[in-house]
Amino acid sequence: MQPMGDRSAIAEGKRTDGPPRRHVPRENRERTEVSGLMQCEYATPQEVVVRDISQFGVGATTHGQLPDIGEHVCITLATGDELRGQVRWTDGQAFGLHLESAFDLGRLQHINRLRSRLLADPAETAQRDDNRG
Repeated sequence: MQPMGDRSAIAEGKRTDGPPRRHVPRENRERTEVSGLMQCEYATPQEVVVRDISQFGVGATTHGQLPDIGEHVCITLATGDELRGQVRWTDGQAFGLHLESAFDLGRLQHINRLRSRLLADPAETAQRDDNRG
């Protein structure tokens, strides 16, 4: 039976099996919704939607076969950008990657602006294009 102090620590979510872990804050994540094509080691290429991205991480969803945890994948975004990384988690149809190299978040902001422009009212977009002339 565990001493009462350990139970309260467990209830509070604290470790009791060793030294406390250093808290590492999550990187800033940018919300997005960009489609792409994922190529896996063990499955055929399939469509995915990247839902959020940080400098070294990606959250995405698929309606196809999920990659395995630990599997290396490459996602080619609709913009042509490639995201290469290792699957760290899966949950339902969602999964997360740890990227092999840093992603430029300024690039993502550009992608999001472009997507917003493309989704805007077509008449407004055409008028802006005519004015640039």
